Amino acid sequence: MGKSRKGKKAPNGSGSVWQRPDGRWGAALSYPYYDPDTGRTRTKRASTTKKVWEAAHRWLMQKQNDLLGGVPDAPQNPPLGEYLDEWLRNVVEPSVAPKTHEKREYHVRVHISPALGHVRLKDLQARQIHTLYVRMARMESQGRAPLAASTRRDIHTTLKMALKQAVRWGLMPQNPADLVDPPKPTEVDGEEEGGEEIRALTDEQARVLFETTAGKRWHHYYVAAVRTGLRPGELLGLRWGDLDLGVDPASLRVRRTLAIKQGGGFYFKPPKSKASRRTLALHWEASDALKAQRVRLAGEGLPFGKGDLVFPSTTGSPMNRNNLRFRHLQPDLEAAGLPRLTLHELRHTFASIMLHEWRVYPDTVREMLGHESITMTMGLYGHLMETAQADAIRALRRIHGGELEAEEMAG
Repeated sequence: MGKSRKGKKAPNGSGSVWQRPDGRWGAALSYPYYDPDTGRTRTKRASTTKKVWEAAHRWLMQKQNDLLGGVPDAPQNPPLGEYLDEWLRNVVEPSVAPKTHEKREYHVRVHISPALGHVRLKDLQARQIHTLYVRMARMESQGRAPLAASTRRDIHTTLKMALKQAVRWGLMPQNPADLVDPPKPTEVDGEEEGGEEIRALTDEQARVLFETTAGKRWHHYYVAAVRTGLRPGELLGLRWGDLDLGVDPASLRVRRTLAIKQGGGFYFKPPKSKASRRTLALHWEASDALKAQRVRLAGEGLPFGKGDLVFPSTTGSPMNRNNLRFRHLQPDLEAAGLPRLTLHELRHTFASIMLHEWRVYPDTVREMLGHESITMTMGLYGHLMETAQADAIRALRRIHGGELEAEEMAG
């Protein structure tokens, strides 16, 4: 008699067969499904009833095989590239948000399959995976530039997830990616422990950008980005109903983000984490910029009701972030004599100014950025506070020095 599984939940896709009170046999399995209408992953359930156990078991095996996308007589040792295509199509795409699927698909198509796609699953070795990671860091991956450590770690995650599923389905005995250490930052990447170098403007440079773009269509976006620290998708997905500009200080609620579909188009999705769903008290420059943006949209004849975008394109539709970056931000930075940045680096600018120049308490900055933990914030921006210890000692010296002088005078 098998061991009881009481209190344990079978993983999605494993399924079960049982005998019903009427003597017939039932079979069922659950599997993840991505709902494009809500942007959330749900669980679907398929079930059947058969007269005999063999028929119920055969139905279950076929349903499990359908999830894999194979056929009963499919080869049990397919090439890695072929398996990864099936995994992306039948496991990843139905169960995750489109943006996540795009990232996994890019990792497979550009980095994994060209190097290892010909290797059959059961022949794949940890040494081959490790060699791929080394080549990625040494400009040997398909003639491309070295990949950032964070990108290499993401690729490792994709491959490890895919091979874990292959083990579950009995296509390989063990996961060779488990035997490979995730890529770490190295001198080859020009990175230091803790992440890649952060590029950002100083507050003085930010004010130059504000001054030189005054009157331009995206001036108010630049001010809002630098003074709120919102992610580009959060700012481009912002609606007027998310703002309260009639209080002091004004406030902003982050409730959704704008994402790009593979092949074109847009969709809105919930913030990436609980911490990302936040309410911010607005810097007065951000508040003034948002009020001025409302006036600009009215002048352009665009709607600005509660359900409408704060920063739309000229037609009122969601703005393509690549167009905003390459057609507006980078030319505006160049005209101002400033270094070229990405939209996300305006967020870095906010954090840099708040921590390094204005000395705002780090946990307050963490909350405003929507980070889950202070560890994430300090991992990204801790180097900006390297002078804080020296400044603190100097301040203590002035305090204690003044106390000593007072004691000497009293004596």
